[in-house]
Amino acid sequence: MTSSYPEPAWKVVAASVAGPHHVRDGLPCQDAFSWRVIGERLVAAISDGAGSAAQSEQGSRILSQCVVDAFAENVAAPLQESEVRRIAEQAIEACRTQLLQTYPDANLADFHATLAAVVMDDRGGFVLQIGDGMAAAVQERQWAPCLLCLPENGDYAEETFFFTLDGWRRHLRITPVPADYDELILVTDGAYSFTAKPAANGLDRDFIAPVCAFLEQNDEERGVVALKQILDHANARRISGDDKTLLWAKRKR
Repeated sequence: MTSSYPEPAWKVVAASVAGPHHVRDGLPCQDAFSWRVIGERLVAAISDGAGSAAQSEQGSRILSQCVVDAFAENVAAPLQESEVRRIAEQAIEACRTQLLQTYPDANLADFHATLAAVVMDDRGGFVLQIGDGMAAAVQERQWAPCLLCLPENGDYAEETFFFTLDGWRRHLRITPVPADYDELILVTDGAYSFTAKPAANGLDRDFIAPVCAFLEQNDEERGVVALKQILDHANARRISGDDKTLLWAKRKR
């Protein structure tokens, strides 16, 4: 018996692991991700909770869910930059309100988190960023150069921007992605240094090419297991003590 449901237009695999510094200090993984595929449209988001914020794991979890849910609920909306910004801003405001209502004794600063997200279909799409997450769009496995959406950091080391800050709208960056880009990668800053190759305006082929090939050739369950092992490998832990998230998506047709 064949299924009457169409095959999803995108294959997605994502994983988060706690960084060794968080494990050492008894902290939870403060990264989070969420994604949905509705017809031709992919909506995906990752978020990195600030280690200095008391409940940032809740901030990252609820932010990524709110952004994905908002775009999923507006799936009929055209993918125009003004509309994408409107939906994103409403989702972030709703997330801020939800956090304060759910945790009335907390302040927004307790939920500091960054955002890297993508909304995409067969006509193209957009990357959305607040803070130091990275996004990359790739065409036919051309890893470098590619469409590389770099992190935004502040004036000082380890400083970035969060959706919980008063001026978050000024730091909501939206980048168009043409329709011929068929592969997308989102990473939090813990995985950035071994994924990106900014000097080549692209990704590190030696790392990302075998990872993406494996994820494409295997089912999601096996891909998640492998991705967690990669992100928690001794080499990755040595490079960064932070939590690490990588989300990969590839258009199937």
